Amino acid sequence: MRLKPASGAPGGKSTRGKRIAGLVSKPALLTAAKALVSASLLLWVIDRVRLSDPSVSLDGGDWRCIALVWLVQSALPVVQAGRWRLIAASLGSRLPFATAVANVYLGQFFNQVLPSSVGGDAARVWKLARLMPIQSALTSVAFDRLVALLAVPFILATGAGILVRLEPPGPFRWTLLAMTGLMACGLLLLLCGDRLPLPIAVSRWKPVEFFRSICRSARQLFSDPGCLARALVLSIVIHVGVGTSLWILAVGNSVDAPLAAFLILAPVITLLSTLPISIGGWGVREGATVAALSLVDVAASDALAISVQFGLVMIVVGLPGGVVALLGAGSRGGGGAAGRGFDQPEPSPAGVLATAPVTRYT
Repeated sequence: MRLKPASGAPGGKSTRGKRIAGLVSKPALLTAAKALVSASLLLWVIDRVRLSDPSVSLDGGDWRCIALVWLVQSALPVVQAGRWRLIAASLGSRLPFATAVANVYLGQFFNQVLPSSVGGDAARVWKLARLMPIQSALTSVAFDRLVALLAVPFILATGAGILVRLEPPGPFRWTLLAMTGLMACGLLLLLCGDRLPLPIAVSRWKPVEFFRSICRSARQLFSDPGCLARALVLSIVIHVGVGTSLWILAVGNSVDAPLAAFLILAPVITLLSTLPISIGGWGVREGATVAALSLVDVAASDALAISVQFGLVMIVVGLPGGVVALLGAGSRGGGGAAGRGFDQPEPSPAGVLATAPVTRYT
């Protein structure tokens, strides 16, 4: 007869340890931790701003400017859908435009309620898996983010002269240079990673095989310079739309700052706010906005108000994606969808979150 280990015995401790580890690894606890990070960062930024300006108010702003920003931001998912369809088509997958727009709006909604852009991308892949093989869905969504990322160095290079005048040599400028260098190294690894010599046993691992297939797809995308150039132009349009929206909110808050500065700094703010350490970028976005706009002498209280207003507008912009999720729009395509993978079982959202590559961006 096998005796059950007592609670104080080593076996009991091991069992309890496994249970605790299982609880900690649950997605709900991870999400709760990120929500705590968002709340803590947001409260910290508000507290810092109130110390410098006790009269700070977050309920100001011109409602006409806020409505205009809502219109601009509501149009940008249509631009992103066009960019994504270009990328997906270059990889051999096609979807009707309306389905692509619905899918992007779905991602916008989940970006507001799940950890940063990872949650929105996972929701997009979850729906797309009914229309194409899950690997094709993962690859196309990941490359959609990649092309958005590639647009950032172009914007920074274009505005380098303005950036030099905005920021003297120091940590911020070196941080931007480091970010650009890391993006260049990452792109090189993506294009050549499958050609790295690896032991046979390692090369047969499923994650390694998946990464190599991603590298081959990346070369396929970059072998079509016309498609890549059009996708980059659309990415720049999206970044310009975000920068213009922040500037409009600044005007509504009676802030006198040049539009060019917002166009250059907006991609940096967006990049930092999509780090997967918060919910919907809250807290991180506010800190990044206050720090970035201080370079153009925007008061911390005004920068905080601009960021909070932008975040609230984005929640409203994402509401149609909630309707898409409820009605199931975008989960079935028309005749233009890829003709393979229709009968495959749909993965769970948790499964997509577990297998989706960590992608960042607009």
